[in-house]
Amino acid sequence: MARIRTIKPAFWTDEKVGKLSWGARLLFIASWNLADDEGVLVWNAAYLRGQVFPYDIYVSVAKIKGLMQELLDKKFIENYEVGGDVYAFVTHFSKHQAISKPLPSNKPLPTSANFKAKFTENSGNNTGTVQEHSSTEGNTELEGNIEGNNKSEMELSETSKKLAALFKSLILGNNPIAKVPENLDKWAKEFDLMLNKDPGRTEDLIESVMRFSQSDDFWKTNILSPGKLREKFDQLYLKMNSNSNGGNSNGTKQNINDW
Repeated sequence: MARIRTIKPAFWTDEKVGKLSWGARLLFIASWNLADDEGVLVWNAAYLRGQVFPYDIYVSVAKIKGLMQELLDKKFIENYEVGGDVYAFVTHFSKHQAISKPLPSNKPLPTSANFKAKFTENSGNNTGTVQEHSSTEGNTELEGNIEGNNKSEMELSETSKKLAALFKSLILGNNPIAKVPENLDKWAKEFDLMLNKDPGRTEDLIESVMRFSQSDDFWKTNILSPGKLREKFDQLYLKMNSNSNGGNSNGTKQNINDW
């Protein structure tokens, strides 16, 4: 979970929060960490289980779905679907999270008029409208982060350089004549953004999703740059895990009816 969020003392004595089960309260808090700066997050039970309860073998995907429904029923979360994938936003997110220099969401935003209005109201979008995000790979986010500095002078982490080199080798492994850059600084900058700005993007996870993208017959012809990898990351992650049991163990289940 890449983002640091705050919890107000009033949270613990809030009557509406108190009507949630313990598990739903914990999932709600975790949603703040998983949400981007506009309060948007992936709303998928298997994904949430892996991010929030990775060590709790007795917490099933079915249990997570129940906790998710609690949050929806109490209007702590609003969900919506785009292209077959489900996303959500935390209601009144900006009212409870003071974010310095918030970045626009890189996830698909609501398309219906009703949801646009609801999203604007609940997220506190500074523009008063849902922002439209370009599908191009131009990196305005990066430009904002290094305002006043020369991009070429931006220090790149060794991890991002390693990921860029690995991605290049995987692409060339599939197609030796693929058009890839000689200088990988731009690619490394994109990986730096994934590592530092996107929720839950660890080096190991990025590498796993990257390798999946280049081993899948469909995705390896479409994911040919870190920008595209970042844009489709959530979809790739879900597809990568679609044949698994969502991290649910077959071990002995413990009783968590008290949640």
